[in-house]
Amino acid sequence: FEEAKEGSMAALAEIFGETLKSKTGDHRTVEALAAKGAIAVYFSASWCGPCCEFTPDFARWYVETLSAKGLEVVLVSSDHDEAAFDMYYGEQPWLALPFSDRQRREALLERFNVRGFPTI
Repeated sequence: FEEAKEGSMAALAEIFGETLKSKTGDHRTVEALAAKGAIAVYFSASWCGPCCEFTPDFARWYVETLSAKGLEVVLVSSDHDEAAFDMYYGEQPWLALPFSDRQRREALLERFNVRGFPTI
């Protein structure tokens, strides 16, 4: 079981990179996601009207229920600049792919076949 767990943790680091952003700074991906029962990848952007409508409700559900049930959310932002990302992410309670990791963002968009926003 431990080998399988280590392999899945390594896979998460491969998917999301070595670090994820949180409200308290950067955290190692493996440590940030280790005890989670499920991970939702949230593709969103501040310029997206439907995202701006959905995100506050999603954040409330996360805080009130989903986080306690073991769900972690990782924001993958398609904002055009870091200032917009910082403002938008500032309103969200979960983890985020660092804005600077644009290559990984593109790979995640392709991997999960994202064609519109918001997408979970």
